Amino acid sequence: MSVRNVVPIQININADNVVTYEEGLSFLQNHSVVKELGFKYLTSVNDCVDLLDLTRATFERNILENEIVGTGVRHLHVTGVNFPRTRIYIEANDLIQYLIDYCSLTYWKKEKVSDDEFRLNKLMCDQINKEDIEYLARALMDRRFKSNKQLEFEYKRTRPIVSRLSNIIESLSFSFPGSQRQLKRIVLSPADSTEQMEEYFTYYKSYENKIVKVD
Repeated sequence: MSVRNVVPIQININADNVVTYEEGLSFLQNHSVVKELGFKYLTSVNDCVDLLDLTRATFERNILENEIVGTGVRHLHVTGVNFPRTRIYIEANDLIQYLIDYCSLTYWKKEKVSDDEFRLNKLMCDQINKEDIEYLARALMDRRFKSNKQLEFEYKRTRPIVSRLSNIIESLSFSFPGSQRQLKRIVLSPADSTEQMEEYFTYYKSYENKIVKVD
């Protein structure tokens, strides 16, 4: 039996018109409980599903409330008068920490060795520090986590072409408790614009020769 890792919050809004999602989120971010918890990157469960490119059922079963590990990611459940229909919210740092604690998250972090040489270091759960978690949380909120399927669609490339990007760009992998399936996501940097991505595809070998991937 799992224990729900939920923080209940009540917000009553005086409003004559329908309160939008953005307005509701603003009220929530300014709530005393949220400020006390120190939440920085707060978003709805619907956005989390989209940001990780998962189905809603997969997210709820494996992250929101996981029966195998007996808990789920900490989340806010908001009730109250005139609050928007979206009621469940999660902080991105909490989400990354949950993936580390329960989903064997592995992070291939890019390190500059010299002006023309880089290294992708494999960081296991116990090697990922607070700065890494903060960076990944921000990347998630900025929609810089990309599945192969998303990249195939966005850049009109085949799966083999897309999948080798993990040899030259930061990435992470995780697997849900009780599952052998590894889910992989490319982690784009703020500098990885559409033009830069096209450069990666066009001159892949040149980039690969400058990067050592350390497993």
